[in-house]
Amino acid sequence: MSTVPASKARLRVRAGLFIGIAAFMLISPLHRALGGRSPWLRDWLLYRDIGVGLVEAQFAVVDVHGERAVDRFVVLGVPRGRSAADLTHIRGEAGLHRVCRRLCAALGPGSELRVRARIATTSGWAQIDDGQTDRCGPTGPRPIRRDAVPRELHD
Repeated sequence: MSTVPASKARLRVRAGLFIGIAAFMLISPLHRALGGRSPWLRDWLLYRDIGVGLVEAQFAVVDVHGERAVDRFVVLGVPRGRSAADLTHIRGEAGLHRVCRRLCAALGPGSELRVRARIATTSGWAQIDDGQTDRCGPTGPRPIRRDAVPRELHD
């Protein structure tokens, strides 16, 4: 079996295609960075909104001895791990409210639960509770942060 060397014209076409594709890959993100929007040049989506809407929370109970930290897994009697995904990965303010209701039910009537929580938004972390209000008491509706919801394509 003999191999025939490629002609110079064929090598030029292959090199031109390689350089053209490489230039497109390197320059096309510049269009979006400069404010352009195009249905033919899609946004870079890898890792774009990973974590948006996740809540980081610290729980505390106030009693006659003062404020003491509470481990939500111990109070609810749930082992850490995959079975407690709704406790390890609290999603959004509604998810935080559900966890607070479960903790209040487990702590019993008359307990005072304070929460210091922040939520991941598209522009960074934002505080949603500073620990000043009792989460077991009657609370009014809280506004949902618009930037704490993952974005749609091309928004």
